[in-house]
Amino acid sequence: MSIYDDETPLCERFPEPWADRMWGFDDEDVDAAERRDLLRAGARICEQCPFRLECLAKAIVLHSRTGLSGGMSKSMRGAMARIAERDGVACRDKTAGSDSERIRRLIAWLELHPEAFDTAREEESERRKERRHAAATPKHRVGLARRRPKIATSPAQQPLF
Repeated sequence: MSIYDDETPLCERFPEPWADRMWGFDDEDVDAAERRDLLRAGARICEQCPFRLECLAKAIVLHSRTGLSGGMSKSMRGAMARIAERDGVACRDKTAGSDSERIRRLIAWLELHPEAFDTAREEESERRKERRHAAATPKHRVGLARRRPKIATSPAQQPLF
């Protein structure tokens, strides 16, 4: 028999130092490659968790800024929120009801739209590509074009007309 019941999210079943690393809350002693691997492992665990939709909805509605929630990073949660909002679910608008009402509506929408997870990943991937492309593209500065210096000319070198 397990010491955990079915009412405990999977992330809460891990020892705190590992949970903090796997869900992105503690990255002081971890290099970039290890951090990426731990976050991927945390996301895979979230995918199997029965509390995934609730966790994700809370993070979106409450504007969580750190770590993985529901298996998604902050930027992916933003993509998911944009998808839900395009479909008429006001999840980030505080004038659209209480936090708990917006969480319930978002959970209901997520249950009806499991494909939204893949769509959010694709959209965030495209946004990352666009940002990388924009960063690699030289910026053109308007109004700062190089001007040729004026050269003093003698009256003989000036045009006749």
